[in-house]
Amino acid sequence: LQILPLLLAGEASHHESESVVRRLAMALQRAVKQTNRKVCVLATTDCTHSGTYYGFTDLGDASEDRLRQYDQEILAPLLAGNIGTFVARAQASTYCGILPIWLMSEFLGPYEAGELFYDVGKAVLAGCPQYVGFAGFVLH
Repeated sequence: LQILPLLLAGEASHHESESVVRRLAMALQRAVKQTNRKVCVLATTDCTHSGTYYGFTDLGDASEDRLRQYDQEILAPLLAGNIGTFVARAQASTYCGILPIWLMSEFLGPYEAGELFYDVGKAVLAGCPQYVGFAGFVLH
């Protein structure tokens, strides 16, 4: 078993991100083909950041349940195999981890998705609750 961690972050435009994702996916496809081994791909992402600290208060007095429901609406197209709609929805929110999921789907091409993990973290900053959703996926 070998693990190749890739850490992706960035605030690039959609066009710039798409170009980076496609080039990196092609490089990974070539590398995997050369190894002639089975590959399992995992990706994790921060989902929506909600609260005054993050500048996103569209959920009103967000609770973990409201954030979970909001994130599930954004994630639904990904789980249905529609990466384009997922990316558009995620970019319209405060997701900061779109690139790992986008790269994984581009690397695999047509895929079947299964949500591996989802949870919500909560912190109180300046007396106000702040929430962040987290998700991990396996696509095959």
